[in-house]
Amino acid sequence: MGAPNWGMLLEHDRCKAIGVSWSEEELNAIYSLKIPAEYVRNGILTLEEYTSEKSEVENSDVKPLRYMKKEELLVVAKTLQIECTQEVTRWDLIHLIQTKQAKLAKGE
Repeated sequence: MGAPNWGMLLEHDRCKAIGVSWSEEELNAIYSLKIPAEYVRNGILTLEEYTSEKSEVENSDVKPLRYMKKEELLVVAKTLQIECTQEVTRWDLIHLIQTKQAKLAKGE
């Protein structure tokens, strides 16, 4: 049996990150408590934490990058004129967007 396809597993929320499996506590949050993987990846493991964080996200003017799907991030990257292909990882997109936004905020 070969090595797992971490990219595919990550894309389908079947792992926490490339090369990192979900812990038992994280699996419980995802499958028993039905907390979305994006929230679990950010340390949200209880319904109380999820409800609070979800409310905060929904009440913000702009959805935080850490909760955006890859497709949403690609749209943001395009508006910032960041050139990339579909093969870019979600985490790399977040980093590139944050870097570009920081430069724009400084007036560069």
